[in-house]
Amino acid sequence: MACMLRPTFSFMLCFVSSPFHTAAAPGDGAGMVPSLQNPYMLAHPPLLYLGYVGLTIPFAFGMGALLSRQTDERTYTLHGQVLMLDAARKSVTIKHDDIKGFMPAMTMPYDVRNVKTLDGLTPGD
Repeated sequence: MACMLRPTFSFMLCFVSSPFHTAAAPGDGAGMVPSLQNPYMLAHPPLLYLGYVGLTIPFAFGMGALLSRQTDERTYTLHGQVLMLDAARKSVTIKHDDIKGFMPAMTMPYDVRNVKTLDGLTPGD
């Protein structure tokens, strides 16, 4: 989006109307200042308003989550057999039983955050 805004505003500044064009101040009732006569200025206030209002709700949700320190992370207990360890890829392949409320029994690799988690595990455990 930003890659479209800069060329658009640069084009408007250079070719549509110059911001450096000076005009005598109109007397009372003589009409709008030339910079306000540009038809693109009609779109500016509503778009600015929609931008501020449109970002209010996502901002409120984000700040609420940050302040409450609540995430959607869940923890499940896993019972199964270690089939393979891959420390280079930080993964362990496990043949596990049903994980209640999450998934049925299957064999699959799981990623681990820290390789030290794999210390003490051997295939067959």
